[in-house]
Amino acid sequence: MHSPLVSLVSKILKEGCGPGPFARASTRCISYISIAGLSYFFFSNTPTLSAIFGRDLSSTAAKRARRKHVVDLVLQALRP
Repeated sequence: MHSPLVSLVSKILKEGCGPGPFARASTRCISYISIAGLSYFFFSNTPTLSAIFGRDLSSTAAKRARRKHVVDLVLQALRP
């Protein structure tokens, strides 16, 4: 089920580590696990996190903010 995602992440990292913007090559496995963990935890724990922080983290705005944050973190980790 996840193999298409692993392939996509591998392709992006391979292309980015060549002449692209990602100077150092993280292993594909570690990068995939990090991206999946950053994404999965939020969605699997949205009700609990919403209760803890007293905010509706299932809203469209909260999901959009989370996505932006994850993308920013991953890009910062991969940049030289």
